[in-house]
Amino acid sequence: MRIEAHRISALLGLVVVAVVAAACTPSPAPTTTSTTAPPAASPTTSVSTQLFPLIYEVSATTSFYGSPSETEMLRIGFLDSSWRVVVEPVYNGYQTCSDQDSADVIVAQRRGTVDSFDVQGNKTGSITARGVRCGPLPGYATVSVDDSDTPQVVRLPDLVGTDLPSGLALDTETFYVHDYTRNAGFLYDVGTGTRSRLPSDLMFVGTSYGGVVGDRPSGEWPVPAPVRAGEENPYRYLNRDGTWATGRTFSQAGWFTDGHGWVGTSHDRAHFVDTSFTQVGQTYEYIEGIHPYGTSTLFDNLLGYTVRLPRGGERYGVVARDLTVLIDPAAETADCDRWAVGPHVCLATATDGSMRLVVLPEGTQTPLPEGFTRVLSEHLVTNDAGTQVHNLATGQTFDVPAPYAAVSGHADAYINVESPNGLRTVLDGTGDRTDLGAVERVVTATDGNLYFWAVAGNRHGYVDRDGRWMYSESRHAVMED
Repeated sequence: MRIEAHRISALLGLVVVAVVAAACTPSPAPTTTSTTAPPAASPTTSVSTQLFPLIYEVSATTSFYGSPSETEMLRIGFLDSSWRVVVEPVYNGYQTCSDQDSADVIVAQRRGTVDSFDVQGNKTGSITARGVRCGPLPGYATVSVDDSDTPQVVRLPDLVGTDLPSGLALDTETFYVHDYTRNAGFLYDVGTGTRSRLPSDLMFVGTSYGGVVGDRPSGEWPVPAPVRAGEENPYRYLNRDGTWATGRTFSQAGWFTDGHGWVGTSHDRAHFVDTSFTQVGQTYEYIEGIHPYGTSTLFDNLLGYTVRLPRGGERYGVVARDLTVLIDPAAETADCDRWAVGPHVCLATATDGSMRLVVLPEGTQTPLPEGFTRVLSEHLVTNDAGTQVHNLATGQTFDVPAPYAAVSGHADAYINVESPNGLRTVLDGTGDRTDLGAVERVVTATDGNLYFWAVAGNRHGYVDRDGRWMYSESRHAVMED
């Protein structure tokens, strides 16, 4: 099979194993931008042991009954902190899990095999499996070894099998196991191996049921669960000992975080509660958690909440984890565009038209200069036309050179700009043009330094915030597989 790496992209969030993520195709650098090949990569003195992903979106040509067929797939490898390829790009998915000492473990999949690597890129284990996910607890992963519905829990970092049942982690010592043969479940204590019976009217504990709100458990008790009875309010909360925490039922039930959860009391009323289920704060029509996109943590790292008042129309607000109102929907509206600039940035617009940027979960609030209405990153904003950019980190405002317009930004370091005919180039955080054709994603190293995946002519690789190439290679490669 001949594979041509005709497009390469750094999808530097979570890449779930066996899920092919779409990647953006960088446009060629304009003729006014230098296309001289960047310098060859050289070792650095960094002591960081973080692995930097090389993610290729490739087109594979295969033969099906004598006819060629094009298939899109991923090829993933890793660089170490000295910018050397330590894991060859042969994998089609990966996750970053943690061992029992909280050290990162990379689990990557290819052709029915799952391999694990430490943060220096050394292989620590291998197992035949069709898929893998982190958990159910730190220090473990769950693999699908065959076509059966019974996954296997393996130990990290060596991927050795264990006797633990597969389940959903509810805290660092407890997970819920569902017995599909009896359509019932139990709580399993990892430390003692004991199993706790659950109420007979409990349906199951999980995150996939419509009324249980949240991407994953928070690690706090009590936990929400639906009951079997077909009540108008079919959700209750469960204690760690397997008993119901309250006799009250709710139309919806959210996971607790920092001692607070939220419940729905009807189809259009919701409020926050403490662990005694006493209402905290005002009543809303709508509450939803704001979560990081692509996170690989086992427990929910909630950033805040989006809320809407009864009869509040389309005006939304934002409440912090500690229930401080950051954007009041009675007087302004919030736009938290997770796909454009990340879920940690919200734009607040007051009734008088003034705007400010709110960064979650810190709640940092920065007024936007008049006329700047679009967010490029947590530090960069632009006007509607994209002809001016303001750097909130430095207070500097600069013009975008015609005929370009600002389209995206990364931290306070780079701005991608594009002309009407689709040509692209990159400005730095002061407005000066760089030799780059596009900057795509950013990786934060363990020492806190930022590195950016960049494209320049027929080369691409990692640059630092000053534009120095840390690693570069040809954008066009042919792989044989």
